[in-house]
Amino acid sequence: MSKAEENTQKVSVEELETALANAEAEKDKAVEAALKQAEAEKEAAVQEALEDYKKQLAKAEKTSTKTETKKVKMITIKIDKNKSERDDVFVCVNGKNFQIKRGEYVEVPEYVCEVLDNMKKMDELAIERREEAAKNFA
Repeated sequence: MSKAEENTQKVSVEELETALANAEAEKDKAVEAALKQAEAEKEAAVQEALEDYKKQLAKAEKTSTKTETKKVKMITIKIDKNKSERDDVFVCVNGKNFQIKRGEYVEVPEYVCEVLDNMKKMDELAIERREEAAKNFA
């Protein structure tokens, strides 16, 4: 190999090393820029989610305040005891539980009375249907 070719190869190797170093530097800059952009986007998304959460929380507080201020009509009732039914009556409406003691006057919301009335009607209907079925069977 001649000296000229050797020099050309050395120059080529040096040029390649320089180009490689430049490419590494550009890559590092690009990665750093991408990380900064991703961090900025993450912060913006977090802020947006926080703002949405605050809005939803404020809306929920307004709704619950309206619900709490709305007065529920209370009614005094008494569920009689008899030989076959002596246990307390359990009523659950929209996740609110009521245990009504038989033989005592108790104040309950109007909607609980409605549930008890519907329960009584359904019991009567079941008795009627059972009697009809017994007549038809006999």
